[in-house]
Amino acid sequence: MAQLSLAVIIFILMYVKSRKFKISFFMGIFFILSGLFSMVISQTLQGLTNIPDNMIGVVQFLFTAGLAYGMSFIITKIYDKYPVENEKLIEYSTYFVFLSFLVVYMFIYLFAIAIIKLDYVSIVFTIILLAFIILCLIIYKESLKGKYEKTQAENDNKHLEQYSELLEGMMKEFRSFKHDYNNILTTISGYLQTDDLEGLKEYFDKEIYPYSADMSKANIRLALLGNIKIKPLKGILAAKLIEAINYEINVFIDIEESIDNINMNVVDLCRIVGILLDNAIEGARLSGEKKLDFGIINKNNTVVLIINNSCKKDVPEIQEIFRVGFTTKGEGHGIGLSNVQEIIDSKYPNVTLNSEIDRDLGVFKQRLLIRNHKENHNA
Repeated sequence: MAQLSLAVIIFILMYVKSRKFKISFFMGIFFILSGLFSMVISQTLQGLTNIPDNMIGVVQFLFTAGLAYGMSFIITKIYDKYPVENEKLIEYSTYFVFLSFLVVYMFIYLFAIAIIKLDYVSIVFTIILLAFIILCLIIYKESLKGKYEKTQAENDNKHLEQYSELLEGMMKEFRSFKHDYNNILTTISGYLQTDDLEGLKEYFDKEIYPYSADMSKANIRLALLGNIKIKPLKGILAAKLIEAINYEINVFIDIEESIDNINMNVVDLCRIVGILLDNAIEGARLSGEKKLDFGIINKNNTVVLIINNSCKKDVPEIQEIFRVGFTTKGEGHGIGLSNVQEIIDSKYPNVTLNSEIDRDLGVFKQRLLIRNHKENHNA
C-alpha cells in the first residue's frame, strides 16, 4: 500500500512538472514495477544465501534505489550524447524503456523461479531472452544516434543557407559602396572633359571632401572591429555599421578587448546581431539625434554585446516590440525581434537578451549576454 501511495505521489509530481499524462502515468507504473522487481531479487537472494528476514527490507530498498539510479543514469547519458528536440520521440523513448523494463522484470521473475526449482532449461531460455532484450536496447541506441546525426546534418545545412544569406547581404553593401564610388568617378570625369576646374573644385569642396572626411572617421571607428577574431561576426558588423554610417547616423564603436571565442553557433550569432542592428539602425533613422552605439565587453567568462540607439519617445513598449508580427516598416517585416527571442529560448540557456527603453533620453538599450564555457560553437 505504501508503494502504491508513493507511485501516486510520483505521478502527481511528474504531471505537475511536465503536464504529460502518459509519461507521468508510465513513470508511476515504472516505480511500482521497480519495487516488485527488487522484491523478487531480494527474495531470490534470501533463498540462495539465507539472508535474515530483518535484512530483506534493506536489501529491497538498496535494489530499488540502485535500479532507479541506474535507469536515470542510462537515460541521461543517452540524451546527453544524442539530444533530441522532438517531443514525440522523447515520449516514444519513455514507452520503449518502460516496456523493456517490464519484459526484463518478467524474465527475471521466471529466472528466479527457475533457480529455486533448478530448471536449467528455463534458466538458459531466460538468459537468451535477456540477451535479446539487451540487443534491442543496443539497436535502439544506434537508431537514436542515427536520428541525431540526421538532425545535425539538417541543422548544418540550414546554418549554411543562413550563412549564405548573410554573405549576400554583405555583398549588397559592397555593391552599394562600389556604386557610389563609380558615381563620384563619373562626375569627376564629366568636369575634366569640359575643363570645368571651378566646377570640379566646388564639387570637391562640397561633396567629395565631406564624404572623404566622414569615411576617414568611419575607418578609424571601424578599425576597432579588428579586435574581433571571429570573421563572420566581424563581417556582419562591418556591413551593418557601414550601412548606418551611409544613413548619416552618428556611430560610436567601443571594442577594446580581443574577442576570439563566443559560446554560440556562429550563424545564429550573426543572425541575431544582424537583426538587432537592423532594428537599431531603423530606430536611429526615425529619431531626431540619429545615434547608434555598439560595444563588446569580455569579462568574467561572459561576452556582452551592447547596442544603444536613439529612438522616438513614443516608441511602443518592449512587450509590443517583441510580439510576433510587430513592425514599423510595413507588411511582411515583423519577424525580427520575436525571432531573436525564439532562437535564444529554444537553443541557448547560456544566452540572455535584456532590452530597455529610456523615454526621457530617447534611447533604446539592448544587452546580449553570452556566458562562455569550455565548448566552442564557433568551430
